[in-house]
Amino acid sequence: VVGILSTDWIIHAFFSSRFQEVDGKVELTIALTEWMWPYLFFVTLASILQALLNAHKVFGPSAFTPVLLNLCIIGCAVGFSDYFEDPSFGFILGFLVGGLVQISFQVPYFLKHTGLKLRFDFRIKHPGVRRVIFIMIPGVFAAGIYQINVLVSQIIASGLEGGSIASLQYSVRLQELVLGLFVVSIAQVILPRLAEQTAKDDTSAVKETLRHATGLMAFVTLPATAGLILVGPEVIALLFQYGEFDAESTEMTAYALTFHAVGLFAIAATRVFQQVFYAYKDMKTPTVAAFIVLVANIVLCLLLSIPLSHGGIALAGSIAAAINGAILVVYLRRKIGAIGGGVMVVQVARVSLATAFMTMCVFGFEAVWAAPGIEHRLLLGLWVVSVVLVATATYIGASRILRVEELNQLIRAIKRR
Repeated sequence: VVGILSTDWIIHAFFSSRFQEVDGKVELTIALTEWMWPYLFFVTLASILQALLNAHKVFGPSAFTPVLLNLCIIGCAVGFSDYFEDPSFGFILGFLVGGLVQISFQVPYFLKHTGLKLRFDFRIKHPGVRRVIFIMIPGVFAAGIYQINVLVSQIIASGLEGGSIASLQYSVRLQELVLGLFVVSIAQVILPRLAEQTAKDDTSAVKETLRHATGLMAFVTLPATAGLILVGPEVIALLFQYGEFDAESTEMTAYALTFHAVGLFAIAATRVFQQVFYAYKDMKTPTVAAFIVLVANIVLCLLLSIPLSHGGIALAGSIAAAINGAILVVYLRRKIGAIGGGVMVVQVARVSLATAFMTMCVFGFEAVWAAPGIEHRLLLGLWVVSVVLVATATYIGASRILRVEELNQLIRAIKRR
């Protein structure tokens, strides 16, 4: 309610300077934002259900709900956008419908697997409620700091050339494709395990889980980083370049993606480190780190956006993620002692060598079949699929030769499924 009532002031205060150059852009932004606020309530309830299911080690239904959200967004955009004065309201309708679907889809699994009953209860004095509030207060500040980072980055980008905000958002979508498919999944799965290990005060097991998860993150994100940098322009052109999204838009988005991709491993490792603190019910330390990173990110955005334009804002986020990870490592060592940094370095080094071999093979593929001359979308799609297959095959082959343990772990997990 507060958000809806304050939207007009927020948009005029922070975004209207360059937005006013396009007739009706400020008014449309205000209207879309006002309608978007109810999704906050829906996604909150969906997240509570997800947390309870994950606590019972049920991950599938919650992991599938983003698929349903996307289907709702796409369906409403395609099916209902013509019924609105501006077609972008079709997307808003998709979010609102998708929010309700995210809740309703998880309810049957919640009833089946948890043995709990759903009901509203406003007894704030309940000991469990008080304990949750006490634990979550620092976490609220940490989450708020992250959102402030996003807001400040967008404000700075709004003062750059037109299309900067959109380019950063499209770039982040591709970054989040990797993060959402792998990083978030791994982080969610290890939290219940870490919680059990901390409850038993089994520090050695916590360290082993930490090393295992960090290795998996490196195994996924390092080749993804190289892939996004090497073939990012072609992937962006294939996915987005039509209509108002022209070749210049592709170039701007690919430029931002290069700097976003650099931060993939730092973001992934930070997610793992944070889960250790959460398992120990320590929300204060990640909050302190987040505040330091907030200041660093704002300073970096201001400094780097001058020579690098919107690419500087993307690079600032990547550097800030690395700073966050470094701070958490220092606090982790104080909390649980040495975390096996030498083993982690060896893991990352092997994955880096496999990624380097993959990169050389991609360069060789591009020398034989260059993408810049391809104009037909179907042929470009064939090129992208071909280069991804070549990169995947060479990376797996190099990982086997270098005896990358994470590859064997993934193979065993697939076989168990």
